[in-house]
Amino acid sequence: MTESGDRDARPRVLVVDDNRPLAENLIELFEELDVEGVIATSAAEARVAMEERTAVAVVDVGLPDASGLELLGQLQEANPSGEVIIMTGQGSLESAIAAVRHGAYAYLLKPVDVDELLTLVERALAQVHLREERTALARALAASEALYRGVVEHVEAWIVGIDAHDRVALINRRAAEGLDAVGLRADLMSASSLFGPSFTDALSTARGGESPPFEQTLGEGSARRVVRWQLTRVKETRTAVDVLALGLDVTEQRILERRSARAEAMAAIGVLTTGLAHEIRNPLNAAGLQLQLLARR
Repeated sequence: MTESGDRDARPRVLVVDDNRPLAENLIELFEELDVEGVIATSAAEARVAMEERTAVAVVDVGLPDASGLELLGQLQEANPSGEVIIMTGQGSLESAIAAVRHGAYAYLLKPVDVDELLTLVERALAQVHLREERTALARALAASEALYRGVVEHVEAWIVGIDAHDRVALINRRAAEGLDAVGLRADLMSASSLFGPSFTDALSTARGGESPPFEQTLGEGSARRVVRWQLTRVKETRTAVDVLALGLDVTEQRILERRSARAEAMAAIGVLTTGLAHEIRNPLNAAGLQLQLLARR
């Protein structure tokens, strides 16, 4: 049981040795490394202790209920990022080879040299800390990649990444589906083959500075789509993408705009026709009345 949150944050060192006074002396020695020390005098106690995360385990080979070498694999399975140091009072070439084969960090003969043991435990702790940092960074990177991949794949915009050789280095699901709908092969690596010369010209403009948005018609007939592109130069040199093209499918918007323009034109023609009819009807009505009066006379 620890005394504070700071104490809980310290790395945990497990000493497994049936000689309890020796184990207590080792724990006292390890206090110089600012660790939490735990003692197990048998393999059974060690199995219970290893349920909590253990950074380094110092294990004696000669335990009353099992061999320390047998316990080595169990410790590594319970704490994959941890290290195990094997100690023995009856060393042999076979046991040393077995310890190395099973991944022991070090193999020491009793009586152990205090300075050597401290140095080994300190190095093992540093190795564990580095391994845990790499694992945490890998998890954070994987989570970040999953997040951005989810955004890129599910956004409604067309996202296409072009490399320095005008090849498609990145294309999201929406863009691939849109290209497939107009009969273009999304697996083509050449941007010019996919999008034509106008897109290639816009790529050159984007690499040289500001590239204004432009619209492009892809496909023919009823499958034709109108895409509004915005190309941006990617300044990060460590990525394969040199220019990022963001496209919005504005086909329906343009169709509605044309329909609206036609409706407005028809409305204007209706107003004009009504006005003309009114202007023509008045003189015709007057002329008709005059003719009727002449006939009566």
